[in-house]
Amino acid sequence: MNPGLSAINQTFFMISDGFIVSTNPDPFSIMALKTLKNVLPRWKKWAVQSRVYFADSAYPLPESNMKFIGEIIQRFNLETSMLRVRIKEKFKKLKIISKMDYALNLKKNDMLYDICSLKANGLLKDYCLAEISEFGALIQKANAASVPVFALTRDQLGATGTVLKNMLASQERFDKEFVRIANVVMELVV
Repeated sequence: MNPGLSAINQTFFMISDGFIVSTNPDPFSIMALKTLKNVLPRWKKWAVQSRVYFADSAYPLPESNMKFIGEIIQRFNLETSMLRVRIKEKFKKLKIISKMDYALNLKKNDMLYDICSLKANGLLKDYCLAEISEFGALIQKANAASVPVFALTRDQLGATGTVLKNMLASQERFDKEFVRIANVVMELVV
């Protein structure tokens, strides 16, 4: 990795109040979590040590104690029963790595939000904020209309019958997920 680029990434990363990690149910996300569990604490350490050096600069590093908000597992499709079995296995493996390895190391480095109250309120079970499947045909419609999938109107969906019914059900499901994620973020960060 380019040392200059790494310093830029560290700077932007460490001025946040929190971060969300986006994963897919695949081996690459598992490898990424195994890497991030070590890289992120190093970035935090760098930021804490570097605040002194940047204190009198034109762009000082703000005081922040950036923490892991959660992960979003996305970009999967559960159309066939064979695929469901394989994806569920990958989900299980991803969640085990996330909970047992990644999150534990972040906790040791004071990089985890306390989610006990969110668990008690039923907003979260663990640090997995959501499992968001592929948007399917909704993404094409949303791109054409330049709006989020949950903001598409019936006219923009351009469908009828069962297809429209399925699109509306998916749209409502995505909207509920995004609202829940926003509520979790607001609860933790604000």
